[in-house]
Amino acid sequence: MSYDRPVNVDKDLEYEMIPRDAFGVPAHIPPDLSTNILHTYAVPPEYYPALKRFGDENPSHKVWFDKLIHGQLSYLEYEEMFYRASKPLKTNRKRIPLGFRTAEEETRHEEVNWDGVMRSFQQRAWGEYLTYYVATDLLFSIIFGLWVSQLWVSQVIYYREDMKLFYVEAPEHKIWWLNPRGDL
Repeated sequence: MSYDRPVNVDKDLEYEMIPRDAFGVPAHIPPDLSTNILHTYAVPPEYYPALKRFGDENPSHKVWFDKLIHGQLSYLEYEEMFYRASKPLKTNRKRIPLGFRTAEEETRHEEVNWDGVMRSFQQRAWGEYLTYYVATDLLFSIIFGLWVSQLWVSQVIYYREDMKLFYVEAPEHKIWWLNPRGDL
């Protein structure tokens, strides 16, 4: 085998589960090769009697059902069979709303427009209120946090300075102070 790039076959093609494309062809096979493969449909043998009966009931589809039974029905033939057999969707026209407005609805045109403008104004005002509320809440929480951290840092600084004074400037008040022995 030849490859267009350096390949370690033992490592590069070793999978727990081989990735495959839509037709079940392993993904390491290039698309220009995999699309040339004639993909056919296979059905279990227990479906053959039903498929034979469907083919006998619809002579226009008998060719495709026979191919399916023999395992020769390709994807393109399946698409052709499907779209030949498909029928337009039945629609219930009574349930579809009419595309025009009645005379009464036409007279309420200005009211509907005003209501839409009013609702959009209310939503814009509510959005601005929430924006200002969240922004001020954030600002106040940041200021409060800075104030508390300033208090804590000031306390640490003064406590440290007091401890320095206690141990350096007033040795007679030191705890566990050792008396000199005099022989040094």
